[in-house]
Amino acid sequence: MALKIIRAYEPMLVEHIITTIYGGPGRRKTTIAFTADAPLCLDFDDGAYRAPNRTEVAQIPTWIDAVRMEASDFAGYKTAIVDTGGKALEKLALHVMAEDPKNRTRGGAPSLQGFGEMKSAFASWLSRLKSFGLDIVIVSHMVEEKKGDDVIERLEVPGASRALIHQNSDAMGRVYLDDDASTVLNFSPTAAAYGKNPAMLGPLVFRDHVKDPRFLADIIGQIKTTLNAENETIREMREKLEAARGVYEKLETPEAFTEQAENLAKIGAETAIKSLLLQVAGAKGFTFDREKKAFVAKPAPAQDAAPNTGSAPPPATNGTGPASAPRASNRGGRSSGNRRQA
Repeated sequence: MALKIIRAYEPMLVEHIITTIYGGPGRRKTTIAFTADAPLCLDFDDGAYRAPNRTEVAQIPTWIDAVRMEASDFAGYKTAIVDTGGKALEKLALHVMAEDPKNRTRGGAPSLQGFGEMKSAFASWLSRLKSFGLDIVIVSHMVEEKKGDDVIERLEVPGASRALIHQNSDAMGRVYLDDDASTVLNFSPTAAAYGKNPAMLGPLVFRDHVKDPRFLADIIGQIKTTLNAENETIREMREKLEAARGVYEKLETPEAFTEQAENLAKIGAETAIKSLLLQVAGAKGFTFDREKKAFVAKPAPAQDAAPNTGSAPPPATNGTGPASAPRASNRGGRSSGNRRQA
């Protein structure tokens, strides 16, 4: 099958993202998750019933049930809620360890090999959900860890598995109560808390599911818009560079390159365009002279000194004839002249 290659100047549109929200108990994490666009909750934790705005829920008793899901199961839905990420990874760990004894340690935890299997399986499963045309919201509990005198807030996920959620998330926000007891969703990381904030959003106050029925749906939409706007900027720059290269490749004299440089200076062109002009000029044998403020031909490379091709001086003699051959060493105290011939 031929590869589908995306050119450097072509946009890579972000259609679906993975958003993780985490926080302490009673912070309305699942309630916020249900404000996503047309959600179906994959209830690994058996706790979705507590959300006052609960919609459709699919209970997931084992990891096999998660793997067996098909695109048809999500017909009419636009978001899959994984509630919670920690329980999903616990069930994945049990599945991986049951498949191969080498995937578990004697203490009953995933071995290094088992963790590798979990990493691959979890990433593949999330990618498969996205291929169904879904955004994904991972809900996670929070645990506080002591680091010296500081309290660090982390995802409540067993062992090193929390890294799997962090690595696969496009955005990650913490839910907490501010001084006014308002529920806040904050995507910005701090020294004491995880976070991923690709849209550079400030702290967002969640009032309730009645006043903010599309709270998370709008946030996810804003994040995707920001990511695609950045891609559009890249695409526009690539197109400018391609057009400029087409012009510069036709220039054949240093005067023509100098004229282009003067035009770029007048319009305040981007640095990338100026660098391209220098690159193409260099390939054609020209360089920019800063003193003359113009392109000139590159100086010819310095020639190495010619090798000495004269006759070698005659060998030293004893004044009576050619130089004598070196005498053989006198081994055993006898000269070579006194050795018996064979």
